[in-house]
Amino acid sequence: MARSFIPVHKCDLAACRALQRASDDIVGPNAAALLEWVQDVNWPVAGPVMERLALLRSDYLLEPLRYILRDSGDAVWKYWVLSCLLPKCGAAVQQALFGEAERLALHPSEGDAEEEVHLVATEFIQSVSLANL
Repeated sequence: MARSFIPVHKCDLAACRALQRASDDIVGPNAAALLEWVQDVNWPVAGPVMERLALLRSDYLLEPLRYILRDSGDAVWKYWVLSCLLPKCGAAVQQALFGEAERLALHPSEGDAEEEVHLVATEFIQSVSLANL
């Protein structure tokens, strides 16, 4: 299968339909490229891409998500990942990224604080903690 399941513009819903049909073995290795489309949840492709990514196994998602939360420097992207994508992911992904969320909640950069990343990180931590009671 060609990479026709990766959007090429923010309104590429045909790619999103192909993404929903693609197997994890095809989608997983492309998780980092797909995550670029959740940088702004106002884009029409963001929702369908998040829905599909949330179904992937943790081994496909953890490294690209760690990069976003730890190294990207993009506070808005972090905000959307923490508030919209991670809550849809499985427990293994949520648990593995708990420490990154905790770090962002307790020690946000200036840019993260301006975009309220620390607040959504705290909400994420609380929701994961409640789910594990």
